[in-house]
Amino acid sequence: MISFANILTAVFAVGGIGLLLGIGLSFADRKIIPATDYTDSITDRLPGINCGACGYAGCTGLAQAISGGTASISDCPLLKDEEPNSQTTAFIACNGHLSVSPPKFEYQGEKSCHAAALIGGGHKQCIYGCLGNGSCTLACPEDAIKTTDGIARINSSLCTSCGKCLKSCPRNLIKLIHTKSTAVRCSGNDDAKKTRTICKSGCVACKLCIKVCKNGAINIKNNLAEIDEKYCESCGHCEVACPFNTITTLPIV
Repeated sequence: MISFANILTAVFAVGGIGLLLGIGLSFADRKIIPATDYTDSITDRLPGINCGACGYAGCTGLAQAISGGTASISDCPLLKDEEPNSQTTAFIACNGHLSVSPPKFEYQGEKSCHAAALIGGGHKQCIYGCLGNGSCTLACPEDAIKTTDGIARINSSLCTSCGKCLKSCPRNLIKLIHTKSTAVRCSGNDDAKKTRTICKSGCVACKLCIKVCKNGAINIKNNLAEIDEKYCESCGHCEVACPFNTITTLPIV
């Protein structure tokens, strides 16, 4: 015959096992369920211009890092302290004004760079250059961009790096760079002979800038000089060496 004491012991044993299993499952649940991914909601808070100034692969890359706990919203130079970033400025990678890069035909359509780009690939001989129709000028809330002699120019002392002009350019010529950078005012990839026929201020990949750069900050890629801000000290030697006035040292006013 089973005694009451044996029944009571069995009940406590089963209850204890159940309690231990419950605690174990609760702990496992916390460990197994992955952390919530807030990438999409964080991306919505970022500017969306994918400038890469934060050091990540665009705004989505930064959002993923923030969601994973390895970065913060302040890593975005446009949102840091929710104030305009005084360390960066918008820059137009083109110096093809009319005196060095005349148009192939007269454009008489809507004053829009996007509209002009649809007509025969644009009215400029250079398919990479600024169309000069002022779309970025209209997009700038600080009146920091002026279009003169067929090309847009940014006054870096007025620019607040809001990024609104970046999307206004159909040729993606505008980017955010450090306010004291040295930069190449060209985006062309043609060889030297063709470049000289369409723009007297275009980069011809002559490598003179490379020869005078003591920090190895300049490389040639697709017939175009590229300056790495991480190594550039803005000494100005490459600007002086460039025979075509293609390289400039900021600030530009």
